[in-house]
Amino acid sequence: MQRFYFHIFAGDLGLIPDTDGSELSDLSAAHQRAVRIMYETMSSVHDPGDCRGWRVKVADAGGNSVLTVLYRSGIVNPAARRSIMSCLG
Repeated sequence: MQRFYFHIFAGDLGLIPDTDGSELSDLSAAHQRAVRIMYETMSSVHDPGDCRGWRVKVADAGGNSVLTVLYRSGIVNPAARRSIMSCLG
């Protein structure tokens, strides 16, 4: 297991750091977690269009950036979102 940190860069709101991290099996699992974070945060804002330019930067235990997930622009179709979330577990 490896520890990954999921830092959200939220436009004008700035950085929302992940200070705890999560133990995951590999980079693929970290990517799935980052996509889940993206969709969950998009669903919690009033206008998902406000998330344009946001990103989740995934770092390893050494603080090295290992991948970045960019937020989708526009509104996510609810059926598509449910399908994606079910695939991610």
